[in-house]
Amino acid sequence: MKVFIHVGLQKTGTTALQELVFRKMDVNYVRYLDREIYSMTLDETRPLLISNEDLCGTPHMLYARGGDRYQMARNLAGLFPNANIIVGVRNHDTWLKSMYYESVRQGLCMGYKRFSEVFPKDMLDFNKYIVELTRLFHNVYVYSFEELQQDFDKVVNGICEFIGVEPPAYVDRKMNLSLKGWQIPGFRLMNRFLYSKEANPNGFIPKAFFYYWYNLIREDGLQ
Repeated sequence: MKVFIHVGLQKTGTTALQELVFRKMDVNYVRYLDREIYSMTLDETRPLLISNEDLCGTPHMLYARGGDRYQMARNLAGLFPNANIIVGVRNHDTWLKSMYYESVRQGLCMGYKRFSEVFPKDMLDFNKYIVELTRLFHNVYVYSFEELQQDFDKVVNGICEFIGVEPPAYVDRKMNLSLKGWQIPGFRLMNRFLYSKEANPNGFIPKAFFYYWYNLIREDGLQ
């Protein structure tokens, strides 16, 4: 069985690919290794597709242990030595801002300037990461977020050709949109009062309230 692993990066259209395309492809699709792999029945005639952006670390969680993406890549190579890798990249500036917005959604209070100063600079070296993936794995397919925005169908067709399956029927729509405008200062203020074991242990408002409000203002309808 051929194995394909979509490792991210975060904020490169991963949710759109996962929800709109990968679920409908003629593959054994695994979103969470620690949940689905226990109960699913694999079809040996179809390729296995694993898609989880946390497999390249979680750089938006500055207050938590994000994981070394290179060590994680080496671990994946040990588990799946013949795997084929799919990875998305993005313009450094827009990616860093998107990581900041996601960090605010995760409970961060600090401003963008401070965030950009403390953000691990090594995480911005996409070329180094791709070189390491290419060293560890047989085939690596790289797409860009900008390509996905410009021509979603073209990127999907390229990924499907890489995997060796026909593109499924899907409806392209925006998914997992970032916070924007008034939401950034509003949520930063709210984060000062929300309880989070990692980000704000002194908070007194349950974080469930945050996610309830966040889902109400989302424009993509993804719950």
